[in-house]
Amino acid sequence: MVLSNIDFRVRQGTLSLISLLIFASTPQFISPFCPPAFKSSSIVCLKLKSRVFPSKSITTALGLQSYSRQSMSSSSGRLLQDHGLSTPPKNAEPCAIGSAQGLARWLNSRMISTRLDMWGVEPGTKNVTNLWVELAEGEITLEDSFPPKRTVNVVSVNIRNKSGQVLLESHQEMGDGSTRFRNRPLSEKMKAGETVEEACRRGICEELGLVLGSPDKIELLMDSYEMEVEERDSLSYPGLLTCYVVHKVDAVVAELPESDFFTDEDEDGRMNDNHGFSFSSSGSREKAISVKRHFWKWAPDNGPQQET
Repeated sequence: MVLSNIDFRVRQGTLSLISLLIFASTPQFISPFCPPAFKSSSIVCLKLKSRVFPSKSITTALGLQSYSRQSMSSSSGRLLQDHGLSTPPKNAEPCAIGSAQGLARWLNSRMISTRLDMWGVEPGTKNVTNLWVELAEGEITLEDSFPPKRTVNVVSVNIRNKSGQVLLESHQEMGDGSTRFRNRPLSEKMKAGETVEEACRRGICEELGLVLGSPDKIELLMDSYEMEVEERDSLSYPGLLTCYVVHKVDAVVAELPESDFFTDEDEDGRMNDNHGFSFSSSGSREKAISVKRHFWKWAPDNGPQQET
C-alpha cells in the first residue's frame, strides 16, 4: 500500500517532478534520497522528470557541469541536502579498485546474495568486465554502499521519419552470438564532461555508421528535451540497483532507409584491449561482451522502456 507520494519542485519551472513512491514493508535498502521521516520504509521506485533543458541555475542545483554526466546519486543527494533530506554518498574510485578482477572482489564483498558468475551467462546480461569498462571510462559511478548503486546518464534519441514514426533498435547481435532484445530508441551512455548534444551526435554516428553517411544529416531538436530519473534493478547486471538518468531528445536524420535495416559496430578493441580481463570463479579469463550488430525498425511512438 502506498503511504505517500512526495513532490519536490524547484522554482522557475526547470525541475517539474521528483516522485518518491514509498511502500510499507520491511527495510531492505535505504536510499540516500529517502527523507528521514520514511527511513522505516523501503523505496520501491524513484522518478524525477523535467521537460525543460537544464538551465545554468538548475545545472548548478543538480551538480551537473556543462550538462555533463555526473553522479545523479550524488547530485540529487546535494539537491535534497539543501532541503535537509540527505547527505552526498561516497562513490567507488576506479584507481582504488584497479582492475576488473578487483571490481569483482569489491562487488562480492557488497552483494553477498548476488550470483556474479551468472552475469554474462544468463540471456540479455553483461559481465563484470563490461561493468569495469563502464566505470573506467567514466560512463557510470558506483556508490560505495551495501549494496552498491550504479548511476548512469544516457541520451535517448527519438529519430522520427516523415510519417511521425520513431526509429527503434529492435535487438542486438552480441559478440558471443547471443541476442539482446531492446525495442527502444537509439541510446548511448554519456561520457564524463560530455554535453547532451555531443552525446546525441556521437551516439547517432557510432550506431548508424555507414547508413548515416555524413554527420551533417543530423538535426537535433533540443527544444524537445526531457529528463527522467528512475531507480530500479538493472536487467544487464541482475541484483545491481541502478539510477537511470535519461536525457531524451527528438531528432531528424535525413536519407535513412524507409524499411528495416541493420548496422555493424566494432566495440571489441575498446571493450577488451584498454582495460584487461575479469576472472570468473573458476579463474578463467573473461572478455567483455560487445555488440556486433544493431537491428533497426520504424514503429509508432509508444514510449518504450529505457534500459542499458
